[in-house]
Amino acid sequence: MAFHGSAQSPQWIDSDQAEALLSARPDANLNSTLVDQQLPLLLGGLPELQPALEKMATQRASLQLEAHERVREALRAKAKVRIEPVLPVDILGAYLLLPVL
Repeated sequence: MAFHGSAQSPQWIDSDQAEALLSARPDANLNSTLVDQQLPLLLGGLPELQPALEKMATQRASLQLEAHERVREALRAKAKVRIEPVLPVDILGAYLLLPVL
């Protein structure tokens, strides 16, 4: 998942655009003053992103359950499967990408 703007009012981008950001290459290193200004904003805003992250986790759990049910139906298996997201979502990485000015 990726967004632009602030964590207080994120503007989420679609998954293809978010995935493309993973291949972004740095143009230059940021000076320490800019890092000291921007990093606390990002880290401090992460808790505000939890509702959106939890919504995505719930949607993905539902899709996973549907996939399991299709396989079980094809196999004529009778056992029930329950899939639920584990909340709150763990944030394993947060990246701050700044445009070249």
